[in-house]
Amino acid sequence: MASQIGTTLSNLVSALKALGIFSSVATVEPKGAPGKGLTAAIFFASAAPAAGASSLKRASGLYVFTVRVYTDMLAEPTASIDPELVAAVDKVIDALAGDFDLGATVRNVDFFGAQGTPLRAEAGYIEAGGKMFRIVDVTLPLVVNDAFSEFVQ
Repeated sequence: MASQIGTTLSNLVSALKALGIFSSVATVEPKGAPGKGLTAAIFFASAAPAAGASSLKRASGLYVFTVRVYTDMLAEPTASIDPELVAAVDKVIDALAGDFDLGATVRNVDFFGAQGTPLRAEAGYIEAGGKMFRIVDVTLPLVVNDAFSEFVQ
């Protein structure tokens, strides 16, 4: 089996859309301002062998994605900006902790960083399309079975 990065990304988009909390889910950082409400974008960050999850015949991988959740920094009422953003991030993380089906190739989310990168959420601000947005970047490390084809027999 060849690398599963594209399949994993596609499955991640579908899973986030199924949560029903985002007005849109993209696989690229928006060049213009994201739409109204909560928006998510998923970026591929890295892929590497996962030594601790592999064997002599099978090479698992660690695929790391960033899930960025956006909301308008000037949305009204301003007091609800962070609570709504945090609630969305909680739903994403809860889905990951529970029955989050990213396809048969994903073994698990590497919550504690056993393969090098732990799950993490970090808040900040970003400008997009001339508007400021409040964001949370969720670092999403996924351990993927049979990630490298040269090991699969």
